[in-house]
Amino acid sequence: MQRENPETFARFFGHYEPRVLRYLVCIVGDAEIAKSAAAETWARYAHYVERPSPRLDAALLIAVARNAARDARCAVGTPPTTAPQAPAGGDAPRMARLVCSLPDGERDLVALRYALDLPPQDVCRALGISEEIVADSLRQAHARLHAAFGGEDGRYERALRSIGLACDRMVEGVCPATLQGRPGTRRSHRQTAWQAARLWALRAAIVFGLVWLSHLALSVGQRAGI
Repeated sequence: MQRENPETFARFFGHYEPRVLRYLVCIVGDAEIAKSAAAETWARYAHYVERPSPRLDAALLIAVARNAARDARCAVGTPPTTAPQAPAGGDAPRMARLVCSLPDGERDLVALRYALDLPPQDVCRALGISEEIVADSLRQAHARLHAAFGGEDGRYERALRSIGLACDRMVEGVCPATLQGRPGTRRSHRQTAWQAARLWALRAAIVFGLVWLSHLALSVGQRAGI
């Protein structure tokens, strides 16, 4: 299997770090819990990177993130709750709250499709399900969301495609840090989780670099011995 070099991993991390956090905020409904889950996601992914022949895989990263989100919700005892009847903050935050209230499977699909902006084919690959199942589940999710959101189709579509921005604004502290109608966790916990995510990502990059350099040195040694 071809090894990726450290620059490739750096690009991979830079591309997916904000996207993974956005996805986690959307499915967990709380920016602080999502940051803890993000830290755990990169920690677990670092173990995968340490394997003899690692391969950067976005589908695996998303699967790790989903499991980390589930474990984080269980740890704090805050499963997603029903969205408030009249949430403040505009259409996008309101839609994000409604997405958070969907059943688990539909919530994952909508988050991957709209918060993470994955095309349907990549959603299928990330969840390991067929295109037919994805299409059927998305139709059910759209029906629930449209009924709860109301309004004309254009406004609904704009709000749905803006949920990623709403999640980003939650992370930045512009919007309330929770979609579940309760206070967020302490800022010190948020800072600790975010620092842990970056430290684990740095560790993964270092390990990746060492593995790549050792492989390069071995290849050079073998060629010199020929």
